[in-house]
Amino acid sequence: MLKDEIVQKILEQKLHIDKRGNFYGKKYEEFVSLNSGMWQTPEELAGLLDYLQHKDNIKTFLNIGTFNGVTFNFIANFLNDIRPVECITLDVNNFKPYKDERFTYLICNSDNFMGQSYDLVFIDGDHSYGAVKRDYNNVGVHAKYVVFHDIDDQFVEGAPQNEGGVPRFWNEIKNTREHIEFIDPEKEVRHMGIGLLHGESR
Repeated sequence: MLKDEIVQKILEQKLHIDKRGNFYGKKYEEFVSLNSGMWQTPEELAGLLDYLQHKDNIKTFLNIGTFNGVTFNFIANFLNDIRPVECITLDVNNFKPYKDERFTYLICNSDNFMGQSYDLVFIDGDHSYGAVKRDYNNVGVHAKYVVFHDIDDQFVEGAPQNEGGVPRFWNEIKNTREHIEFIDPEKEVRHMGIGLLHGESR
C-alpha cells in the first residue's frame, strides 16, 4: 500500500481532538472529532506503517496505551492484512474501546509483561519520563522494533509532572541504536511525532 493511501485510510477513522482544539491545522479541519478517532498526525503514522509493511519479521505486536482503541485497531488490522500477527494492547484505564475479537485487550501496565519479547512494541501510555523509561525497560528493550509516540510534543515536554516526558527519554535513548523519526515538517504545532528504535536482533 502506498503511503498516500495509508493517509487516506487514517483520515477515514477521524482525528481525535480534546477541549484544547484542533492542532492538526486547517488541512484536516473536516476530519477532526471530539468523540472518537486517532490521536495521530496522519503523515507520521502513515510513515511508520509504510516502513513496517516491508518488515517480514513482525509476528507479535504489543501496544501500551489503548485509550479509545482506534489507533491500536488500525495498526493491528494493517499488520494482519499483510500476514498473521498476534496483537495485544494494554492500558491501566478502561476507556471502553471498541474490541476486535481477533485481538487481546487488557487492563494492566507493562510490569505484567516485564522481560517478555515482542517483535513490535508501541509505547503510547503514560507520557511521563519515568513511565516511558519503565515501559521501555520492561518490554521495549527486548523488541525487534520499539516505537515511541509524542517524541516531538511541546505539551508533553512542557508539563511539569512529566519531567521532560517522552521527548526527553527519546533524546537520551535514540542514539544507542539504529533509529528513524517520523515527524511531519508541515504541521503547524509541534506535537506528537513518532520514533522507532531497532532492537539488537532484526
